[in-house]
Amino acid sequence: MGLKILIKIKLPYIIRMEEDKKITARLKPTDEFPQFDVTFYPNSRIYESLYNSNYPNNNCLFIEVEAVTKLYSFKNHEIKCISDHYPTYEVSEKDSKLILNLLRTKLNEYLEILGVRTKMFWITDLSIDPLSNTIGKASQFVYLHPNQATTDYQFSEGGWKNYQTEIENEGKPIISIDESIINECENLVVLGYPWRDYVAKAKIALFESEFNDCIIYCSIAAESFIKQVTAPSLYGLEKDIVLKRLIKAGNNKIIDSYYNVILKHMLGKSLKEVNQELYHSMDSMYKFRNALMHTGEIDRKAFKKAGYEGKEILDFDICKYMLENLQGSITAVLSMITKVNKALQY
Repeated sequence: MGLKILIKIKLPYIIRMEEDKKITARLKPTDEFPQFDVTFYPNSRIYESLYNSNYPNNNCLFIEVEAVTKLYSFKNHEIKCISDHYPTYEVSEKDSKLILNLLRTKLNEYLEILGVRTKMFWITDLSIDPLSNTIGKASQFVYLHPNQATTDYQFSEGGWKNYQTEIENEGKPIISIDESIINECENLVVLGYPWRDYVAKAKIALFESEFNDCIIYCSIAAESFIKQVTAPSLYGLEKDIVLKRLIKAGNNKIIDSYYNVILKHMLGKSLKEVNQELYHSMDSMYKFRNALMHTGEIDRKAFKKAGYEGKEILDFDICKYMLENLQGSITAVLSMITKVNKALQY
């Protein structure tokens, strides 16, 4: 029969709402989650435990996910406690980690589309802490019977930490969310995001001091990302002969061809024009990648070619800088794409 998880998440950013009222999106059922509802809470005194007087009422600081998974059944778990007539179930840390990671993946796919649709480019992946299983800035969750109604379920107030950070919108044309938008986003095409996996692998390699691997993973992420978001079918450009030729010629020079020439052709601007530091960092990263792929090492000549004359060893600081700029480049390109209406399917 399944098992229900109810989780309230404190966002690391603000989602702007058209009105200060609670709205819910019911996402399409999948094999893992036959039910998956995302509720956006306004910053209203009605929800006293979530309210923050430093923000307007039409700011969403918290979301709630109510999801039923078929991977587990309540019948196989002991009742943990009964509070306010809600029987909750005990789930092992291992099983809970799997459920939360699957939930986070589905939620992030939806939030990615929401960010593009509303032009709130700061809406990014919600992270999960590998030790506490906390999603976002903070989260609280319980496991319930799959048929359990959850209206007005009250979480403990003790688990929340203060949140005082807001990202400025820099005057961009933001669309506040309402019921039509949050449901429209569910109907847009959601693609897979293989580049995310490689960014994650690059982070692990960085902190394990596997610096060559970090560069390789960053390069794979950069290539898979840009090829995905510049797919001609997303923009109705399948018959664009010039674009076909640019793509064919660009496979040997990923950074210059895709992040410069192809973006310029498709969007009217390139990363090189928008942010030269990010672009040159990506170019250096790919030169390191080429050295590793062709010779198996980064020698003095490769360092000089990449703009690091005098360096002899690839270290933590260089890799961290390049990883951060890769992520910055992805954010910058996504921001550029949101200005192109035909890119809403991304």
